Amino acid sequence: MQYDKLNSIIKNYIRENYGANSSYTDPDAGSGFEGGSYAPFKVEDPEVFANINRFLRQFGNERHNDPKHSLVMLRTKLNTIGLDFSYDGRRPLSPKESFHLTQFGGRTGVDEKGNTLNDCGISHRTGGKGMELSVEISPINVSTEEPGPYYMTIKMQYAGSDSMNQGDTSPITSGEAADSLKKK
Repeated sequence: MQYDKLNSIIKNYIRENYGANSSYTDPDAGSGFEGGSYAPFKVEDPEVFANINRFLRQFGNERHNDPKHSLVMLRTKLNTIGLDFSYDGRRPLSPKESFHLTQFGGRTGVDEKGNTLNDCGISHRTGGKGMELSVEISPINVSTEEPGPYYMTIKMQYAGSDSMNQGDTSPITSGEAADSLKKK
């Protein structure tokens, strides 16, 4: 029996016996990334945007012993859909961080009209707005002397600039993280 014919028979059976209020869901019409109903790299799509933020929220709700290592792991996971941010785990983290996102390494070069391109690879599809990853790190045990474990509040949001923010990759000059790098 052919797959399409069998699938049709099953759907008809469920419709006839259980009605429209059935909890049965068609596996071929899934809305998750694994369902294949849309491309997860299209971050301008509101459904994809919401699913990425759902994943980030779940990732942040886990207990993290080392937030630096966790951010490096998150960066690796986001790389699977072409998203990247500049953090390699070497510099200390502030309780609130913001990382500018690029997709597929950004766009650099010249377009067909001769205009110079240098952007994040996202802003040309989102009306001139780039995206950033907002990270808030909070310890679970505030009263103890030893650091960790931590929860992280992570979300992807629109940034105001249409080009890559080079300040994110330049040396840190102020703030809590910069103070920890100063020689004593």
